[in-house]
Amino acid sequence: MRGEWKLRDWEQEYWMRKMESHIKDLCLHTNKIDLTKEDINPYQVREILELLGWECDEDIETNGWEQDMWMRFYSPHYYNRLVVSSCGMTFRLEMYWEDDV
Repeated sequence: MRGEWKLRDWEQEYWMRKMESHIKDLCLHTNKIDLTKEDINPYQVREILELLGWECDEDIETNGWEQDMWMRFYSPHYYNRLVVSSCGMTFRLEMYWEDDV
């Protein structure tokens, strides 16, 4: 999946369930979800979160040479914004609440 641009229907269903579980974990006890070794890329994480009703801020933060990126998502059902952070050099991909940084 990581090398593909668009998720197939069954992949969307799989990742929607998995992201819902990750968000529940964040709500209960986990500070950060490490998606680095998962078979998903930042674009696909955004796609899944939007399917789950999260809205992405238009202002996606990036830096230069390290290729770091931060996408912030909000939902009327949650108090804090959800951050998806990635690094193009190390392929790190993480998800956490904005206030937990």
